Amino acid sequence: MSLVIADDSKNYHAWAHRQYIIQTFSLWSTEVAFVKKAISADIRNNSAWNQLWFATHGDHPDASGAFDIEATLDYALEIAGSDVYNESPFLFILGLLKEQWKKGSLVGTDKVQAAMEAVKDKKSAHVHSMLVDIAVQKKENSTAVALCNELITDVDMVRLKFWAWKLSTITQ
Repeated sequence: MSLVIADDSKNYHAWAHRQYIIQTFSLWSTEVAFVKKAISADIRNNSAWNQLWFATHGDHPDASGAFDIEATLDYALEIAGSDVYNESPFLFILGLLKEQWKKGSLVGTDKVQAAMEAVKDKKSAHVHSMLVDIAVQKKENSTAVALCNELITDVDMVRLKFWAWKLSTITQ
């Protein structure tokens, strides 16, 4: 399976089959290292990012919340900061945050917010969107409104209607 992924690292079917094999034969112990190697070879490989989620969040002894969220965030933030237009690490990070928020925890939120603020000037929709979600979660509505307005007027005009809708949900 590793050879198929090495030949075509974005082959969704190969990754799905790999998941089946890992689950069936309980081969979890080296999966995070394997996936991080695949991500380092191509940080835009969304299939590898999905596999990282699978390896750290499945129903198995090596996951189940036993991973270090701070180290995982540091890893994803480093990659997100190196290419702020690559959606994959941003979705992974948002998933980690939403997991915490569902538990009523803000673990990692300030770290992500600081990292996003540091690259905000690059005018990435992913960065601004993350900051909107964080501001909403922290009930900083005026900040969220300002960020939505930046998205509408300067950062992500392509999704103008979405950001206008998002803005309407914040100001209600």
